[in-house]
Amino acid sequence: MRILLNILFWLGLTIWIAMVTAPGLTGMSAFPVLIEEGARIDRYSAFFENDQEGMGRIVAGFVAGRVFLITDLAQWVLAPLVTFLGLLLIRPVRLYGGPFAWAGSTLLVVALALTVWHNGVMAPRMAEEIQNYRTAVEANDREAANAAMTSFEVDHKTAERLFGLRWCLLLGTVAGFAGGQRRRPEESVERP
Repeated sequence: MRILLNILFWLGLTIWIAMVTAPGLTGMSAFPVLIEEGARIDRYSAFFENDQEGMGRIVAGFVAGRVFLITDLAQWVLAPLVTFLGLLLIRPVRLYGGPFAWAGSTLLVVALALTVWHNGVMAPRMAEEIQNYRTAVEANDREAANAAMTSFEVDHKTAERLFGLRWCLLLGTVAGFAGGQRRRPEESVERP
């Protein structure tokens, strides 16, 4: 049973790290490529009449937004599951997980808390802000679009930092659990 728990924990933790990494990689790829390639959405043409960069950014936002949605949904499942398995593996009641495993589990719980806060508070607010921006752009309302984008950018900067922090916490979890004790310390036996 313990082997199965270990497999599920490490597999889940690896996928969780991938889910934290994927949106950043998508953004780093989609935004420059779609801007450079002249991607466009016709219903936004009036707003971005002479602004290909702005048009490319809104198109790339649709691509990145889907990745964020999928990875956020996956993390709603992975974060509590991996945290539960990690705590189960160090057997907190028996107190012999070792200091590294305890440090790893602490980092894991903090990463879970950040995930819940991001997915439950920040992501919905950012989704609403970006939808307000798109609606204003489609209506060619520059004042409303600028206000919505300004609000989104403030949250986006915070979200970027929190994604980086969560990624570091999860890598610290890897180090903690990989460096932690595997078994209860054996009593030393004197040999003749």
